[in-house]
Amino acid sequence: MNNFYEIEGIEFCYINEWSDPYLIYNGHYFNYYDIESALWEQYKEEKPDGTEEDFENYMSENAPNVIGYLDDCIANGYNFTSYEDMVNRED
Repeated sequence: MNNFYEIEGIEFCYINEWSDPYLIYNGHYFNYYDIESALWEQYKEEKPDGTEEDFENYMSENAPNVIGYLDDCIANGYNFTSYEDMVNRED
């Protein structure tokens, strides 16, 4: 597995070829697109003229903010998916 935007402790993974990719952080599974979309929106609020390439650098350079966002998701009851649900889902 690879790290999400090279951020240590946030793993990027695919469960199967039909499902969305997931992030694994602190024992919790997050839908990749949910998290990336939310962080993209935050980025565009800060840098309205920012590009996708700049976003990649921004994410890597702001790892504590990304981790803080995931911690907030955990604290606020993000709708987590269990590993079993991901493996057994029918898309």
